[in-house]
Amino acid sequence: MGPTELTPMLPEGLRDLLPERAARRRAVARTVLASFERYGYATVVLPAFERESVVARGVGGAVRRELLRFLDPDVGDVLVLRPDMTPQIARLVSTRYGEHPGPIRLSYEGSVVRRPRGRAQRQRQLSQAGIECISFAPPHADIEVIAATLHALHALGLSNLVVELSHAGALSAVMDALPVEVREPVADALAVRDHAVWRSLLSGPALAHVERLVECVGEAAELRDWRPALAELGHAEIVESLAAVEAGLRDSGSRIIVDLGELRGRGYYTGVFFQVLADGVGSPLAAGGRYDALLGRYGAPRTATGAAIDLEAVEIALAQHGIDHGPKPTRVLVIGSGDARATMAARLRAEGRSVAECEPLDDDTLARLVAWEGFTEVLRPDGG
Repeated sequence: MGPTELTPMLPEGLRDLLPERAARRRAVARTVLASFERYGYATVVLPAFERESVVARGVGGAVRRELLRFLDPDVGDVLVLRPDMTPQIARLVSTRYGEHPGPIRLSYEGSVVRRPRGRAQRQRQLSQAGIECISFAPPHADIEVIAATLHALHALGLSNLVVELSHAGALSAVMDALPVEVREPVADALAVRDHAVWRSLLSGPALAHVERLVECVGEAAELRDWRPALAELGHAEIVESLAAVEAGLRDSGSRIIVDLGELRGRGYYTGVFFQVLADGVGSPLAAGGRYDALLGRYGAPRTATGAAIDLEAVEIALAQHGIDHGPKPTRVLVIGSGDARATMAARLRAEGRSVAECEPLDDDTLARLVAWEGFTEVLRPDGG
């Protein structure tokens, strides 16, 4: 058996983070959570997997079909790796916060596991940090969650961000009235803005309704121009909701756009939803929205809105802008033998420095070790 056959391979879509990358990830996550804390969000730690029956209540049919399942050998339950943290928050609130008067503000950080979708999405394990604001009325909660998300991204040094606002009540109202057999093909066509496909599937008022909504994409200031036509379609309340959120974000320092042809999160979001975009990054830095129906599925109906920051996408944005988040740590290598080495290392650690110890090495091996580990200083007890 050759060396290649012996090489242990990671499952498809997973990867390791080596020390330098892992340190950057931790620094980014710490900054994001600290920023959320300034808005009153308290961090919770959630388990990596749950019973399938619990998660299935909170995710759509497409996600449910793609859950990564395994069997608990002790009790026989079917368990799943979490594809999203929000259903876990819903389970937590329903079981542990029943007497809480609200609002409830919780934050989290961790990994979710999803099947890759689209050519650009190859990773199964995604790192997120997010917030959930529960029992706080719209539009105040929507504005707060988006503002807190932007505050966290700004704290990392990112600027020139774009917030795209959408509303679940627009296209969903049309989709729910369509024959069941055409809903998914139309939804797929809308997702990629394939006019030819949805025009081949729709006709009459449904086609006119969809075409009008898809045209409503542009700067938030255009909302007032769209208002008369959208009111005729029964969407006056949707326009008012979007306008209220846009007004609350006007001083956020970000460009606000609106897209009423967006169908992302259908069946999950119930009101305003959003994503935060940055030039040169192929996926949103953050996304979220209002999901008032979710907690009711867990027996604890409450209004809710939330957001998740994609830490992978954030790292790409930071790299593109030349932002090295968090100072590079100084690492000292102490080389020597016996008590003298241990004494020097202990003294340096007491000063708060990062110290590794090593027996004496030849110059070539030492050079390779320093290059590999990134030590910034090499010390010897004897001063040599």
